[in-house]
Amino acid sequence: MSRILVIGYGNAHRSDDGAGYRAALDYLNANPANGQVRVIAQELLKPQVVEAMAESDLVIFLDASNRQGEAGALAQQEVAADEQADGVFAQPLTPARALQACRVVYRHSPQALLISVKGENYGFGAQLSPAVEAALPEMLERLNAIVTAAAQGNFAPAV
Repeated sequence: MSRILVIGYGNAHRSDDGAGYRAALDYLNANPANGQVRVIAQELLKPQVVEAMAESDLVIFLDASNRQGEAGALAQQEVAADEQADGVFAQPLTPARALQACRVVYRHSPQALLISVKGENYGFGAQLSPAVEAALPEMLERLNAIVTAAAQGNFAPAV
């Protein structure tokens, strides 16, 4: 695989909700000139990402999660298109809806993964909670491992 898209999203002004946004910026700062990887950091997942997804073989979403579990815990899962969506650009746009939009509009279905970190604090503020801040290096290690494997053609999702 040679066309990899990393999309980090979340509100950077709502503490842990900004973890995906922050992780994407950290990845971009550490890997500024990688022709195989395009990085998008957004505060909301916007419909404009669908065009970039259509040009990709693999899309890796980075986000915070409010699922059950310990703050700072990471999860990784494959993402499939949401075929039940009432509108491909229905709000809020989710990774599954974005994949469905890509399928409908561009007739392309890239492979997709979501790496998420369990948040603790979603209140107003620009700082991540200590647990989420401590989890970012591991999140970036996972991302790097996936990108490296995909760039070498050795990627198989380990979820």
